[in-house]
Amino acid sequence: MVETGMSDDIKLRFDTTGVDWAVAANVLKRAPLSIREPDKIQATFENSNLVCFAWFNNELVGMARALSDGVYQSVIYDLCILPEHQGKHLGSRIMKALTKRLNTPSVVLWSVPGKEKFYARLGFNPMLTAMALVKDPDYEGLPVLGLGIMRFFGFFQVQPCRAIARHG
Repeated sequence: MVETGMSDDIKLRFDTTGVDWAVAANVLKRAPLSIREPDKIQATFENSNLVCFAWFNNELVGMARALSDGVYQSVIYDLCILPEHQGKHLGSRIMKALTKRLNTPSVVLWSVPGKEKFYARLGFNPMLTAMALVKDPDYEGLPVLGLGIMRFFGFFQVQPCRAIARHG
């Protein structure tokens, strides 16, 4: 399925067809969100309930994925947009498309520090009771470039993640 929106130049697709996973790894790195191996990115997206890829002239410029029980809860992961396409409402477009398709009363996500206002504009609210069990806090595949890098930049102190939820 292909969806056009504010700009017919950027198309949203909801399947993994045609994705070059090395390019996807570069999008995650440049956004910046995370540094991951292409085969692991492929596995996470192919094992997700819902995926969204943004294409500009057949170039991958953004993506996100979600897990859902289809009844009560959904979780959105890995929303990332190449820097040259940020600030053009593409992230909002992807989030709106995902939440519409998820159609659950509660959607949770992890946020890169500093992006809370972006998610608040979409109806998400901070969660006070989110918790994480992280076997290796230095594992670089975690959102926000891994908790080890988060510590380096001062993002990680007492709470290892920013969880944000939208209810209703």
